[in-house]
Amino acid sequence: MTLLTSLQHSLRALVAHRTRSLLAASGVAIGIAAVFLTTALGQGAQGELTSRLGIMGTRLLVVRPAQLKKTPARRKIQGFASSLKLDDYAAIADLLGLDTTAPLAEGAVKIETERGIVATQVLGTTSAFFRVRGFEVGGGRLFDDGEDIGAPRVAILGGRIKKALFPTADAVGSEIRIAGAAFEVVGTLVSKGMSADGADADNQVFIPVRAAMRRVFDSRSLSAIFVSVHHTQDLELAESTVRQLLRERHGLERRQSPDDFTIQNQLRFLTAQQRVTRPLVLFSSGLAGLSLFVGGAGILALMLLSVQERRWEIGLRVAVGATSRDIFFQFLGEAAMLALLGGIAGVGIGALGTWEIAQVTHWAMRVSAQAVFVALGIASGIGIVFGAVPAQKAALWPATKALATE
Repeated sequence: MTLLTSLQHSLRALVAHRTRSLLAASGVAIGIAAVFLTTALGQGAQGELTSRLGIMGTRLLVVRPAQLKKTPARRKIQGFASSLKLDDYAAIADLLGLDTTAPLAEGAVKIETERGIVATQVLGTTSAFFRVRGFEVGGGRLFDDGEDIGAPRVAILGGRIKKALFPTADAVGSEIRIAGAAFEVVGTLVSKGMSADGADADNQVFIPVRAAMRRVFDSRSLSAIFVSVHHTQDLELAESTVRQLLRERHGLERRQSPDDFTIQNQLRFLTAQQRVTRPLVLFSSGLAGLSLFVGGAGILALMLLSVQERRWEIGLRVAVGATSRDIFFQFLGEAAMLALLGGIAGVGIGALGTWEIAQVTHWAMRVSAQAVFVALGIASGIGIVFGAVPAQKAALWPATKALATE
């Protein structure tokens, strides 16, 4: 008997017991769908994390003032130390081996236009900041060299705040008022999305750093200093160099005091985030694997019951010339078909679930042909593994004993 003939017998047997076959296949379908969804969710989460970190850059150090610690003498004092100055930024910018540095003074400020008042985040910085953060100019221009070192009243709008303030008109050349002072809009940025720290990079207004410190915030301290390096492997050395420089400038080495600043390594941040998400993905994968095992166990139980009920059929087929090999492949084919049908259904359910997740989370997820073939291969493997024992039992059933059961 050919393999095709055995498969035809298997298909007829499955159709004859369609309800039982459907229940067995549904177990595999659930397991495959779970694997599909888990894989898609894990890849989507990793892709989203990497994408958001890409907004900040993986070759970036962010130096910020340290948070103030509560002491018995100042229990009500909160916030951050005023430890970073423009001179610190200039000293860091003079270090050899760095790519780009940019200062940052930021705060929440009300923006006034003819359309009304909007509360948003104002960032005082230099043109280097846009290179460090990977912003693209949507219209107009960035700050020029004179505006970087001076305090002119010019502003650049993020993508979202531009649409809010000037939904139909060209913003370049328009006037806005920041903290009561008039600023001319000289440029707009292409929308970039959320950053890895949860900040909306598009809902921001950028002005020269000295204008921000003197005219808007009335402060002599910086909120952060951004430092980018040429290569990712240079991050550790750059971090150590910047830390040593700031400790010497702030007199911390002499007093043996702790750092009054913090340095965030973006690559280390990515590694930490991946370390957090990995156990969740593994846990979900374990649950999906358990679902597959339950589906395989369902096929095993069904095929054992089928062999028991069809002993007379087995004996009759042997009596008319079927070999043990024919019997074995018939029942193995039934199990494989059951699992494959469940796998096809599971791929369909998983693809639909992936699409639903993408719609809800807005993550970039897709169903690859490789994932489909892998899922179908896993399903077929489950049918073969869990169907081998019943098939072997049917192949070894004595013909005379099988015929005597009818």
